Formats: sequence, structure tokens, C-alpha cells
Amino acid sequence: MQERKKILVTGAAHRIGAELVKALALDGWHVVLHYNNRHHEAATLCAELTDKGHVVDAVSADLSQPDAVDKLMQAATESGPLQALINNASLFSYDSLHTDILGGLAFGLRTVLVTSYGLLRHHNVDKVISETGIAPDWQVPHL
Repeated sequence: MQERKKILVTGAAHRIGAELVKALALDGWHVVLHYNNRHHEAATLCAELTDKGHVVDAVSADLSQPDAVDKLMQAATESGPLQALINNASLFSYDSLHTDILGGLAFGLRTVLVTSYGLLRHHNVDKVISETGIAPDWQVPHL
């Protein structure tokens, strides 16, 4: 029997992330579903897919906290290495004329940068690019 490929999908408990998890599970992937506060949605999705014979694990982490990214990666790779990652997590801040719009934007950008760095820092990005031809949008492959 061929071993399943393993993927981590961040922000995967609802909306686009949940649809990605469903499609990947149906395609035979072992999916690690990340969520922050949506425990009920994550548990429901995991149960729905595992009841159908798919392999799905749920891991909670607040990706705005740098140490949480390391804990997420440790949990995601506990049963073996990842072959892929979809960084789908998002941060919504509702604002008005009376809120700190620029402060909220700065917090969101910091969270995205910390998360991206934390998720990729243990991987040889140049090797991944050379093996797959796929490059992150912030890095151009050497020609």
C-alpha cells in the first residue's frame, strides 16, 4: 500500500480552508487541519471525513504568537514529515472611524510574516523549488 502524502492546511476549519481539506482528503492526502478559535467547526469536519475513512488531524494554534507556529509544526510532523503546506490562515479585524486601522494592519502583516517564516524555516526552500518548480510568491528561483 502506498503511503499517504501529508499536508498542513492553516485556517482550515471553515470557508475556503474547509473546502481545501475536503478536496485533499478525497484525493487521498493525510490532512493536518489547523484552526485557531473554531474548535466546533474543526471537530465536525474531522469527524465527517474520518467517518468516511479519510485521515485528518486537527491542531489548534494562535498563529499571531511566534512560539505557537513552532508547536503547530511539531504537532503536524509528529507522525511523519509534511510533503506540502497551504498557508490559508487569515486575520480579520473589524474597524470603524474610531479604531486604530493602521495598528490593526500592522498586526495583521506581522502575523502573516511570522507565520510564513515559522512554517518555512525548517525547510530547504531552494531544494523544494528545484524539486517541484513551485516558488513562494516572495522568492524568485535562481535561473
